[in-house]
Amino acid sequence: MKSLSHSELMKAYCQDQNTDALAELFRRILHLSMGISMKYLKNKMDAEDLVSDLYLKLQVDLCRFNILDFPAWVSMVTKNMALSQLRSKSRKPQEESLENFVEIGSTDHLLEVEEKETLLLCLEQCLEQLQGNQKRCISLFFLENKSYSEIQEITQLDFKSVKTHLQNGKRMLRLLMEKQGKS
Repeated sequence: MKSLSHSELMKAYCQDQNTDALAELFRRILHLSMGISMKYLKNKMDAEDLVSDLYLKLQVDLCRFNILDFPAWVSMVTKNMALSQLRSKSRKPQEESLENFVEIGSTDHLLEVEEKETLLLCLEQCLEQLQGNQKRCISLFFLENKSYSEIQEITQLDFKSVKTHLQNGKRMLRLLMEKQGKS
């Protein structure tokens, strides 16, 4: 597969539904797509999410269009997806993410050491309340610094499921921490 051109790989995927051909195409443009995503989104996690969405988009759109220059087409699609994501974020209030809970030092007003310890203890207790794959994906991603691909291999979940469990897990953590803060 590595010796085939972009055109040959696209043809193999579109005619024979050869997923190895699609995987090889994606491997070739992964760094390009991640670079473009980071340029626009300026957030590694958002960029990784966009790149995983790009893979899903490739599965659907690759055969719909007559693509002459695959890297240029992927660059354009990645840029459009990033801009679309930025537009949609500007329309709705930003949702807090797990980083806001664990990157305490980055806030304008630093919390005292005791408050930090209390907050981290609360985060740890809330993490224990998460269920199954959400808990596992959150722990692997944030505590063990695993990438989406590594989590996919460890958990045997597909890319989209890993992304969903991480997003839902972060949302649940935020809700649980808000609830504990009020009790």
